[in-house]
Amino acid sequence: MFQETVYSDRVKKLKQKLNPNTLYLFSNPSHISYFTGFQFLVPNEREAFFICGSKTAALIHTSFAPLCNSDFLTYFSGTFPAQLQFHFEDLVKKTNAQTLFYDPTTLFVAELDSISKVSNLRAKPMEQNPANELLKQKDTNEISAIKKACKITARVLKEVQLDLQKGMTELDVADLIETAFKKNGVKQLAFPTIVGFAANSALPHHQPNNKKLENDTVVLIDIGAKLNNYCADMTRTFWFGPNPSPQFKKIETIVRDAQNAALVQFGEHHKRTVLAKDIDNAARIHISNQGYGDNFIHTTGHGLGLDIHEAPSLSWRNSEPITANMTITVEPGIYLEDNFGYRYEDTILTTATGYEILTTV
Repeated sequence: MFQETVYSDRVKKLKQKLNPNTLYLFSNPSHISYFTGFQFLVPNEREAFFICGSKTAALIHTSFAPLCNSDFLTYFSGTFPAQLQFHFEDLVKKTNAQTLFYDPTTLFVAELDSISKVSNLRAKPMEQNPANELLKQKDTNEISAIKKACKITARVLKEVQLDLQKGMTELDVADLIETAFKKNGVKQLAFPTIVGFAANSALPHHQPNNKKLENDTVVLIDIGAKLNNYCADMTRTFWFGPNPSPQFKKIETIVRDAQNAALVQFGEHHKRTVLAKDIDNAARIHISNQGYGDNFIHTTGHGLGLDIHEAPSLSWRNSEPITANMTITVEPGIYLEDNFGYRYEDTILTTATGYEILTTV
């Protein structure tokens, strides 16, 4: 999608983080694409690996894979476990590598068994994946792609909200969303669309069913485009009908104020150290002070990019600092079982002077 120099520059940055005599094996499709530009046909099948050391970078690929033959990469054909042993024996001879760090979350047991047969190479799981640190800081190409995905997502949500009619099912609305995305040039969703009416809106990851829309009820829609491989994420909760209940208006105000409290923290990151947990605490404390702490049942947000969930997580446990050029969701919510839920989510970009909300029309 980007120019070859984008990928070669990323690999150069990665190499600078790695110790001599070590190799890193990346098996997460998003990580492979990030460093090499490799385009997966079916990401859940093993089409490629990326290997990097302080002085080498290689792509192991299936024999049928479309390749760009970039100068900064060495290529090995064949991704079956039995073939990996021979590829790594070749790499060890060329690099004198003694240790291979692998991603334990995405490498298969059979693949690890094959690699473990390579002489004079000790395979160890990565304690910290160096790709994650690089992925957090988005470059100008990534920011541009995410902004486009967010702009279309916001436009589609607004269009669909205006098209809602009594008697539609949640599935009908999901179909409307998919059609609207296609009209806007989006062929792939960042995640399965969430549409919840009434009590179904109290289930954060509810999947659409045949429940019909009635007047004077709550509607929650959570959608995201995936455009040029980059994700967007946005949720809006609203009242369908002319007479919103006092309880709905109360919850709406609390959640919107909680999001604003979190955004205030983002606005301070360029002046002082702001941690991911500081942002979560700001939203969580506000909701708890209003008596609904037990009803806020997820984190305040998460990073996104090539994947819909990336670092940093806005969790009360996360002490990572927030810095410029991160794309992060801010999505506090209150969920009242068997009644309704309210979530309000935007994707934001942290900037040199604060933040920018990307999910706006």
